[in-house]
Amino acid sequence: MTRDTQTRWIIYTATTALCIALLGYSFAYQGEPEIGTILSGADCLIKVGAQDQAIVECEKVLERDPGNLQAHLLHAHALDRLGRTREAIEDYRRALVLVDRGDWASEFLKPDDRRQLSLDVRLAIADGERRVGDLDPAIVDCRTIEVEFGPSSRASLVRGYAHEACGETTAASDAFVMAAALAPNDPVVHWALGCFCLEHGRAEDALFALERVHALDSGRHPAYPTAYRIAQARIALMDRQGAIDALSEACHTWRGFTRQNLFDDPAFGSLRGDPAFDALIAELVAGGSRRS
Repeated sequence: MTRDTQTRWIIYTATTALCIALLGYSFAYQGEPEIGTILSGADCLIKVGAQDQAIVECEKVLERDPGNLQAHLLHAHALDRLGRTREAIEDYRRALVLVDRGDWASEFLKPDDRRQLSLDVRLAIADGERRVGDLDPAIVDCRTIEVEFGPSSRASLVRGYAHEACGETTAASDAFVMAAALAPNDPVVHWALGCFCLEHGRAEDALFALERVHALDSGRHPAYPTAYRIAQARIALMDRQGAIDALSEACHTWRGFTRQNLFDDPAFGSLRGDPAFDALIAELVAGGSRRS
């Protein structure tokens, strides 16, 4: 599994928070009910994957009302999902000006809600910067969030990935550890920490974090290849039987698991010849895996 695929969970977390903000902070558009109908339709189009159509609908609103916060947020979200992240960042920034100015919000939002929406948009900007390779601005924005809003697991998480991409492994490790400490029941942050530790030779720390993911996330995301990562950690710790047991679980719970996963990873070469491992290979070859 590539690093890019792993980071999709982080992206999903940040953008899902923004979706919640869009729905939770939706307000009645005074004076022109048609605009509210258009924006509701755009929101539905995004949910069903019709991002191009959603962008067209949002632009209809923005032509009539360039300062419409909801249109900017939905437009940015649709652009982001299409991979047009730099354009999305600019839309998020326009939305942030509107959120922080607060003219529209006094009638609809409590101060704490407006603060949360400001945080969500800032996180979307920082995560977008990270994904397009603007790593230093992403780190600065995350640190600004942590200063202005207090400790944030999502800001620490985005900052950790940005530090790692810069080759700053100590800073990345500290950020991932902080994220896990701030959100002890969030499997996504423990996943990030576990993968980071595994890829930097800290198998024992990786196993601890990944087993936390397994305990928190079991049954909710069958495609989450936690068991496979646990197997990698266990083989690094010379626990052959534990690795085979974890691989067997991966075989039966991860839809994307194939024998190629075993052949491509040299770490599992030492298991060949073990009867349990060979039986697992035979099961995969026969296509008899009981995937949930």
